[in-house]
Amino acid sequence: MIDKKTKESLADKHILCFGVSPEFLIQTPLRVEWFGAYSSLHGSSRLTSAISAYMFASVSQNKERVIRIISNHYPAINISLDKVASDFEKGSSQSLIYQLLNQTQLHLKNGLNIFIESETKHGFHFGSSSGFLLIVLEAIAFVSKSKSAFRNEEKIRLIHHVEQNQMITPCHLSDALSMLEGGTNLYQMDGQNYPIYQKSLGSFKAYKIIALSIQNFVHQAHLGIKNILEQMNIIAQHYQQKHLMDIDSLTFHHDERDLSLLFGTKAIAKANHFFQENFALKKAFLALEKDDEKTFFNLLMQTQQRDVELLEHHQVSSPSELKIANTIKWLHTTFPNIAFRLHGFGFQGDFILLIPNESYRETFQRLKKQFYQDHVKEIKIVNQGIRIFKL
Repeated sequence: MIDKKTKESLADKHILCFGVSPEFLIQTPLRVEWFGAYSSLHGSSRLTSAISAYMFASVSQNKERVIRIISNHYPAINISLDKVASDFEKGSSQSLIYQLLNQTQLHLKNGLNIFIESETKHGFHFGSSSGFLLIVLEAIAFVSKSKSAFRNEEKIRLIHHVEQNQMITPCHLSDALSMLEGGTNLYQMDGQNYPIYQKSLGSFKAYKIIALSIQNFVHQAHLGIKNILEQMNIIAQHYQQKHLMDIDSLTFHHDERDLSLLFGTKAIAKANHFFQENFALKKAFLALEKDDEKTFFNLLMQTQQRDVELLEHHQVSSPSELKIANTIKWLHTTFPNIAFRLHGFGFQGDFILLIPNESYRETFQRLKKQFYQDHVKEIKIVNQGIRIFKL
């Protein structure tokens, strides 16, 4: 449920932006990624959870047949419903929305005014970028009175299809399903883009979760999605396998030296990270299935070390990366008994910390003192997905 203060704030901003009151509000949870950032790029699985940090949108209709979107995280968007696809640059926000309209084949009599706000203060973190089109789709379906026409699997496939056709780099919009349904989801990236497993978790019994946000994003050219895909595909072809995860670990390590000579040490480091992620993801899935929080915690402890090793392997001394490296060292030294994960592909500057209940209060206070309150947020896994509220 959206609280009264948030409703009033959204209504005021909507009136300020568009000159009219909103007709309905959309609330969608953000999500965290436990395992699978690298894995899903090569057609494997991903384990994510919806969390108690939210995106909000206020929506009204207009007679000009124009979709207007305003957000403090995106440039303003204006798209006429009467234009054709060739009027927009491929991959642009306008083109994505037009293709979404074309794929849904829904008729909009009026245009839409959409104001989007996120609870995260520094850009779109925790998967909210993948929820951008989801919010637009929900708004279009609602005003078209066709909300029930799309099952969640169909929404995911639709958004995935639009982005795959429009974006230069591969996009896996299965990220958005946690936002649609809530809970914790394991995605099988098998081309169908639907989950093979879902487990609803209100919270961990023995642990609590904190999100620590670093303001600067880290986007490195040599960690680009395209380069990683090319390098991992080369290595996978060497084994004549469709998926690198199918390679026996002993075989992989036995061939590591020869592969390094052929493809370079960076490619091997990335491929090994990918292989280990798949291995850990399967174990994490089984641990959640058995409510074995201790094993899940230990897997995070192991995978954080791989994150650190991969980051150190590249030795890039940008200010953003140094900030992350220093944060990692401080966390290791100050809190040796917590598990944390660098969240998001490319080390985007978010940490997810899983903290034992007995040390939670002290840990949270020390984190707030070190990083200021705006950068530290208490979160929990939420079962509720995207919701629409009439005004």
